[in-house]
Amino acid sequence: MKIIHPEYSNMSSLTPIALMKKHPIMAALIMVSVLMLSVSCADNNGDLVIVKVDTPPIPILSEGKMNIAYGVDFSDYTQEGLKLVKAQIINSIEETVIESYTDSILDSHLVMTSSPLPTEQEKWDGTKKQAHPVLFVWLKLEPSAVPEEISHEFTFVNEWDNNKEVFKNGAVVQVRNIHPVTISPPMEGQGWVSMETTELLTHHFKNEVTYKGEEWHPERYAVDYLQIDSDNNFFVGDERQNKNWVCYGKELIAVADGIVTATHDGVPENYPADHTSPDLKVRDMAGNYVIIDVGDNHFVAYCHMIPGSIKVSVGKTVAKGDVLGLIGNSGMSTAPHLHFQITDGNSFIGSEGLPYVLDAFTLTGYATLDQKTDDFIISKYQAPIHKENELMENLRVLNFK
Repeated sequence: MKIIHPEYSNMSSLTPIALMKKHPIMAALIMVSVLMLSVSCADNNGDLVIVKVDTPPIPILSEGKMNIAYGVDFSDYTQEGLKLVKAQIINSIEETVIESYTDSILDSHLVMTSSPLPTEQEKWDGTKKQAHPVLFVWLKLEPSAVPEEISHEFTFVNEWDNNKEVFKNGAVVQVRNIHPVTISPPMEGQGWVSMETTELLTHHFKNEVTYKGEEWHPERYAVDYLQIDSDNNFFVGDERQNKNWVCYGKELIAVADGIVTATHDGVPENYPADHTSPDLKVRDMAGNYVIIDVGDNHFVAYCHMIPGSIKVSVGKTVAKGDVLGLIGNSGMSTAPHLHFQITDGNSFIGSEGLPYVLDAFTLTGYATLDQKTDDFIISKYQAPIHKENELMENLRVLNFK
């Protein structure tokens, strides 16, 4: 570090020893200044935390709002005695705060380090264990308010040093100005309920997988589809029988022209309402599945299919609307449904989730969860709402052609 005083600029070429001999008083003043600067940097401790955004977000439209979804990865700041107490999402260009998280809101956005930590073997084989803290962000903004660049300001307290505040700025990311891929719906018919999508507090969005030593977010824009009948029932009769669920055995169709790049079959089905096997590996979560390359580095995955129902094979060219197989209850699934996602790679877990929009669908109602009974209550809109080139929102009832 070079410290230059306007009246002593020629001192910058002197060695510390020569400086002390020639100008002992000035040398002492300079050393005090350096010491104070060092203490100030040490007090901040922001350099103890590394932050980065996992993937630059792509804005996507749903019901008039633009969704911007991403995660902020931290080094394990708890090992330094730090606790995150505030996070601010900043529009870097306009220097305005988009959102600010503290207390319980902040906690709902955070996923902390797992205990025990994942082993190196688990990281290679596939694990959901968290190796470091992550702040998950899902913004819903007016289209005119989408920022070009996002930055962050974090406030920590040092629990090892009387809760002294520590500040960290960074994790700057460009918002990608590209349009998500457009697809057709993966099924036909009425009464499809979209679940676990377009919201922060879903198991899809807050799901980071480490596979082959790398961290992935394959389910960031994933959706679970179930179906209701004309009386708003998800099943009729004994719910523990797969065949009694309305969506069970319904045909899954190609959402676009493409080439089949992966299939998996032979995984037995679960009994509805049962917990999945605790020994189920992360790489087997999808159960029986089909993956299709629909171009431009977009891979569409259909999961939890009935064993023996897959009608396509690897290398087969499919056209939009072709039947691929049937909805089932295999893999990590407690009821018949379709788990649907689009990623940037030919792997259910070793790839990054990508946003998409449906070319056309009709909204007929919405579902709400009864907190007392854990049952979904279906409410109808006064009139159907036709949508084009949008992502469906969470817990909506949709009709497809």
